[in-house]
Amino acid sequence: MDHHPSRRVFFCEPGARCAISRSIQLLLAQYLLARYRSEEAVPAYLLRENLPVVRERLSRIELVTSPAQEFIGQQPDDSIDCFSLSNICELMSPDETARLFAEVARSADLVPASAFAT
Repeated sequence: MDHHPSRRVFFCEPGARCAISRSIQLLLAQYLLARYRSEEAVPAYLLRENLPVVRERLSRIELVTSPAQEFIGQQPDDSIDCFSLSNICELMSPDETARLFAEVARSADLVPASAFAT
């Protein structure tokens, strides 16, 4: 098996209980079941009680339909304070991935710096 930076593999003995974080449990449910296990086993932003906050903040979201490297490449230096790069590299070539992370490094506002990758 080739190593891929975004691939995570968990091994547990048959019948054993494995300690896997809630975020990984949610991700595994999506991958393996193509759904969440229940209405309560979802990310916080999908919980019914958080709907008013989500609705209140919808105007803060900008939907972008372009390759990440292209969009980030158009942003000024030191202008982005948070990146969510969940599984973004899985379908990219090594060259595309390198370009993406070069653009992230260039455009990242390092104070404060936040990045999420799974």
